[in-house]
Formats: sequence, C-alpha cells, structure tokens
Amino acid sequence: MVERKRRDASTGELLRNSLLAGSAAGITSTLAFHPFDVIRTKMQSMALSTSELPSSKIGSSSLKSRGAQTTVTKAETVQQYFSQTIKYGGFRSLYTGLSFPLAAQAVYKANVFTVNQTARSAILEYRNLERHNSDLLTSSANDISTSDTLVCGMLAGGCNAFIFVTPVEFVRNQLIEQHSRLASEALLHERKFGVARTVGTTGRSYIKQGPFDVVRTVIHKYGIGGLWKGAGITVMRDSLGCGMFFVSFEISKHYFKTTLGEDSLIGTLLAGAAAGVGFW
Repeated sequence: MVERKRRDASTGELLRNSLLAGSAAGITSTLAFHPFDVIRTKMQSMALSTSELPSSKIGSSSLKSRGAQTTVTKAETVQQYFSQTIKYGGFRSLYTGLSFPLAAQAVYKANVFTVNQTARSAILEYRNLERHNSDLLTSSANDISTSDTLVCGMLAGGCNAFIFVTPVEFVRNQLIEQHSRLASEALLHERKFGVARTVGTTGRSYIKQGPFDVVRTVIHKYGIGGLWKGAGITVMRDSLGCGMFFVSFEISKHYFKTTLGEDSLIGTLLAGAAAGVGFW
C-alpha cells in the first residue's frame, strides 16, 4: 500500500511537470510556427483552383486595364504566398486563427499526458494483478514494453484529436481560408481598377469576425457536428503521431541515458527532438 501511494505521488508529480513543460513548449512552438501553418493551409486550399481567378467574379472573361488585358494569377511558391499574405493583411495576417490553437495548448497537453499515463497505469495494474494471482510477481511487473507505449500513445492522441484538435483546427482553417479568399478579391480589385482595397471590405459576402463567429455560423448552418468535419483523418494522424512520439522518446531516452548519463540535459533535449520527428 505504501509503495502504491509512493508510486501514485511520483506519477502525479511527473504528470504535473510534464503538463507545465509541455504547455510552455506548445505555446512557444505555436507562436513560432503558426505562420507556416497559415501558408500551408493557404497553399492547400488553393491547390485545386485554376491558375487565374474565375471570370464570374468580374462579370467578363478578361480584365481591361489601361487598354491591356489583365489577368490575376495565383501565388505558386511559398515566397509568393508569404508576400501576398503580408501585402493584403500585414504581418498580423500570418497569425490568422491563432487564438484557439494557442489557448488549447494546455488542454492538449493535459489530455494527452493524462490519457497516456492513465493507460500506462492501467496496464501495470492489470499485469500486477495477473502476476499476483499467478504467484509470479516480479520486478518486471513495472516494465512497459514498446508495443504498450505505442498503444497508450495512440489512445492518447486519438482521444485528443477527436475531442479537441478537430474542432480547433477546423475553426482555424476556416479563418485562414476566408483571408485567402478576401486577399484574392483585393488583388483582383487592385488589378482591375488600379487602386488597392483593404482586405475584408468587399461587402459581397458575410465575413466571420473571429473564431467564435465561425463557431456560431457553423453550428447555425450545420449543427454542432459541423465542427467535427475531417475528424476521421485527424484522429488517424494524431493517434499514429502520438504513438510514435512516445515510442521515439522512450527509445531515445534509454539510448542517451546509457551513452550520455542518467541526468544529461543534452540527452533529454535530443530525446525530445527525436520524439518530435517521430510524431511527424
């Protein structure tokens, strides 16, 4: 009983430290890399569009500007997407849809680490009970195999993806796609009339004013289930990703512990880097 209480206290402390460290790391990485997510989403949302904006947007098959035909081509490279995004929205537009993912980081980490640790504890309890009933209780009862780590990580990632990640990313992507569309219309207006127009002043369609407006609009139109569009592929991505994250971390941690020492900071950093690569 005393041993179990000691183990539970140790687990609780580990979970708390992991949550705090993971939340801080998640917030930092989100702030640093969100602009790349914005550009990626813009490129993906425009991938199936034609090389020119549709003529229906302007009511004719071509644009005339100062006597010459003018066409509006979409961006093709990452650099072009960056420059157009900044031109028609400023640097702030690189953080379109940031608020929900940023606020969700602590929730993500709490869910992933809690589910993972709970699953690991359940496996250990089950094996302890089996060995006790079979009079085979040994020190190996405290071991978690690589396959156990994978399953626990996949369960944690899948739960987190379905409950939190899917609706958060859906809202974020809707805001990014909206900015892409409005920026394209602003570019079209500039090419047609030779005068720049502020993004979002079209007046031709309803413009969602932030994440909560997206949520309200989607629920009104599709019901609350509309926020979970794409849940299946998100669950597949994050379950496999989190499974490989924890497996990569455990294998790397064990390797660097034997090569660099028990409490090596470099070893911990390298194990964390390996886990990040394993996720993707």
